[in-house]
Amino acid sequence: MDLVIITNTVKGDAPLMHPNVCVPFAPTSVIIGATILHAIFAQAVAMMAEQRGKAANLAKRKYSGRKRT
Repeated sequence: MDLVIITNTVKGDAPLMHPNVCVPFAPTSVIIGATILHAIFAQAVAMMAEQRGKAANLAKRKYSGRKRT
């Protein structure tokens, strides 16, 4: 399955400029795309947690700092 995320930003959407940099930087499409992607991940985890009741523990296990035995 392919998924296309359309951000509706224009080509060359980098809004930031600096006198010592010759091109605009920090494109808004990247920021918007990352926000949409994380929202999709959050919704997927919420749906798994509701269906299985186990998804909520995935992040805790991975980032708790405890070593596996």
